[in-house]
Amino acid sequence: MVVREKRSSKSFSLATTLTIGAQIVTRLEQIHRKGFVHRDIKANNFMSGRGEDRRTIYVIDFGLAKRYRDLKTGHHIAIKGGKSLVGTARYASIASHEGYEQCRRDDLESLGYLLLYFLIGKLPWQGIQIHSKTEKYAEIGRLKKMAQIDYLVKPFGDDCLVLHRYFEYVRGLKFEEEPNYDYVRKLFQ
Repeated sequence: MVVREKRSSKSFSLATTLTIGAQIVTRLEQIHRKGFVHRDIKANNFMSGRGEDRRTIYVIDFGLAKRYRDLKTGHHIAIKGGKSLVGTARYASIASHEGYEQCRRDDLESLGYLLLYFLIGKLPWQGIQIHSKTEKYAEIGRLKKMAQIDYLVKPFGDDCLVLHRYFEYVRGLKFEEEPNYDYVRKLFQ
């Protein structure tokens, strides 16, 4: 089958990728409902259980997590620019690369890049050889802005339209907008 030839040996099937994605969306929803954004979505920050829980995904490492709701007022934090990139550049959202405060949509956009990584086995901006960290992060951000999701998932055919729809939805969210987690889970199912 052509799809298998184009996938890396380090990748997951589409079904496995979407199953993992649906679970991570649920975990992110739980974190977001507590008033936090994780801000460091990457494979190393997710673990699977053992034994009977082996199919359950857990989130770890909340070292970069931040409240997005004010404790006193309950209001969403204001959007601010001029911020340094927080998290792992490979999976960071475009807004994070552009220096904006992160919110729920950024966790979800980062998840999209993680799912692409699971599916493809490598992202186009991996392995960029630029010695200055600032320039490297800027180049990764530029490549993400230019990258057409259609192009990234095209080798996998119409089955991957779900990831295209996912990115369209997530990138269309406003800073303070609450994501529709049920919609995303249904998309992945």
